[in-house]
Amino acid sequence: MARIPNGLLRNCLIACAVFGLLGISSISWAQDEGGQNELSQNLDPVFFVTPKEWQLGARVEEYEYMFVTTAADTGASFTILVRRLNVPGQDARKWAEDERSSGVVHGAMAGGLEETTIGKMTWYVVKMEKAVAVEGQSKPLMMTIRQYFSKAAGSNTIVEVAVTAVQGTLEGSFTNDLTDFLSSFKNGKDLDGALAKGTSNQKKYFGTGVDASRLKEAFVVGNTYFSSKDYDSAIRIFEELLSVVAATPDFKADILYLLSCCYTEKGMVTAVKKDYTFLRKAIYYAEEALKVKPNLWYVLGNMGIVYTTLKDYKNADICYTRAEKFADRSTPEYKDIVIKHQFLKALLNDR
Repeated sequence: MARIPNGLLRNCLIACAVFGLLGISSISWAQDEGGQNELSQNLDPVFFVTPKEWQLGARVEEYEYMFVTTAADTGASFTILVRRLNVPGQDARKWAEDERSSGVVHGAMAGGLEETTIGKMTWYVVKMEKAVAVEGQSKPLMMTIRQYFSKAAGSNTIVEVAVTAVQGTLEGSFTNDLTDFLSSFKNGKDLDGALAKGTSNQKKYFGTGVDASRLKEAFVVGNTYFSSKDYDSAIRIFEELLSVVAATPDFKADILYLLSCCYTEKGMVTAVKKDYTFLRKAIYYAEEALKVKPNLWYVLGNMGIVYTTLKDYKNADICYTRAEKFADRSTPEYKDIVIKHQFLKALLNDR
């Protein structure tokens, strides 16, 4: 049940909630992310002009602003997510290419990278589509995603504008508003000045004093190894990353979780021969992740699986119970945890 952190794609279900396809109460909004996201409601949007019909939406983890709008001609709904990334020396094109690769790793269908000039800025555009399973829907919903990346000359700030649509295309009258919106972004000096009002999400996540772009690259590579079931290579990458992120809790927790997932997968193979070495390592890394962020429900869910395999049913029950308490109930992983917990309870009742 390894749950890979995957940036924008992880927020697809939130977009569904905004569009009315899910009840808002079914989404666990990220309130504990800290950093610039915590200040987004207090920051004046000095670096862009917002079309009057766009409504400021609920906060979304990792993104600074979230707007919701409907196309006048088609009635299609869209969300617009905006963030600024303080990444000195990083090229916007390379950043966009990395985002495209990450999307492919996480199951999206991605087109080629496009370059376009809007206003006075050059934007690199990533186009993706991803099928998303939604509770209560008989068929997956198709998400259309466009990510725009730009960096003004002399600036340390990459701007990302991510647009999502459900069961629709990014066409019609909305595209005119989007073009006007992108045209309104000002020069790099203004962007960096606005950035100084908050803490860069990228600095918060990857830490200071290190090359954020290289860390991100390595993180994508590690996820790629994991997805291809090359767990030894993934472990090597994540252990190397762990050695340089001691001061960055969010990133450290994700790496510890992924290490736990790698050892879980390896341990399920060796457990057949009653060799539980890897599974115990999986528990160790999961516990370390929880020391950093105690309520990571997907970590607790994986621990429940491992403890069940180890026949430590008491601890498995504790982990599943905590996982259900903190889980995002809109996700397939939550349903999987509930089913596994019910099976465990039945097992305990029969003893």
